[in-house]
Amino acid sequence: MRCHTTGELDMQNEMEADNPAAVVHHSASSSGAWRSLVTGIVGGFAVDAVRPGKFRGELRRFTHEGVDFLHIATGSHLARRDEAQVAAEPRSDLFLNLQLEGSCRMTQNGRTEELQAGDFMLCDAARPGEVLAEANHRSLSLRFPRELLGIPQGYLEQITAVRIQADTGLAPAVGAFLLNLHRTIPDIGLQGRRAAVRHLLGLAGAMVQTQLETTGTRPQLDPQQALLERIDGYIEKHLSDPALDASSIAAAHFISYRRLHSLYEGTGNTVAASIRARRLERCRQDLADPFLAAIPVAAIAGRWGFGSASHFSQVFRGATGQTPAEYRQLQLGTRMSA
Repeated sequence: MRCHTTGELDMQNEMEADNPAAVVHHSASSSGAWRSLVTGIVGGFAVDAVRPGKFRGELRRFTHEGVDFLHIATGSHLARRDEAQVAAEPRSDLFLNLQLEGSCRMTQNGRTEELQAGDFMLCDAARPGEVLAEANHRSLSLRFPRELLGIPQGYLEQITAVRIQADTGLAPAVGAFLLNLHRTIPDIGLQGRRAAVRHLLGLAGAMVQTQLETTGTRPQLDPQQALLERIDGYIEKHLSDPALDASSIAAAHFISYRRLHSLYEGTGNTVAASIRARRLERCRQDLADPFLAAIPVAAIAGRWGFGSASHFSQVFRGATGQTPAEYRQLQLGTRMSA
């Protein structure tokens, strides 16, 4: 495996695009080089070290369809991310951090906690924060789009920078899965990687949800936001029902259609568009799942509430530019019959 310095980042990015299954190894021999390296990969940070010229840092990165596995080993340092650096970052992802060796102190959303080996912590790239790492620090971080975790934003604000202890809840299972997948994922085929990453994120979401329930953490939501989240939950639960629409949702929550429409105005979306987008996403997942390759497209459409195969095909093509059969064939790499 070849090591790359920060001066080779542009060439390295091209290599990753050409070979997405490669593990890329970066190294830095000063705190300034480490700052440049981290900024180029995970966004802007200021880095301070006691002996800047003696600092050593290594980062191994594997990327799969917008999800990064980041193995980090460094000396003692303080990394800070301020409002200006947050504003300059186009991605607002989440980081699920697993402490492997040493300890570190993380601060975000007014909370500060110390992680020991085996502990997890969820951090938000869209918020300022800081990490104080001790000598011989080693961690494994999973970076991913926030919507993949399946936790409402109000709850995320309450759980970021909260220590999830190594021996509680689902932490041991998530830790073992993450470590094993990190070790083996470069050698797994594309379909296997997709399935494994999807299951890992599902398990991580369950771990975070369990932590919320265990600690009694609840978001401070205004009544309108609380109602909107209840409606979102109702839509998820009834997504497979072809009769699900704005009128039935309004009736189920004892509000008028106009009131429902005004709730969604603040989200930049409509009720119908939200239902359609969620149904399409579930269908895309099923069409790309090799375990469901024998299920007809019409059955998948019906499973997620589309009333007819022709209507589903029209909506799907309008959203993706492909028919469902073409999308399935491309994702699975095999000619499938619709």
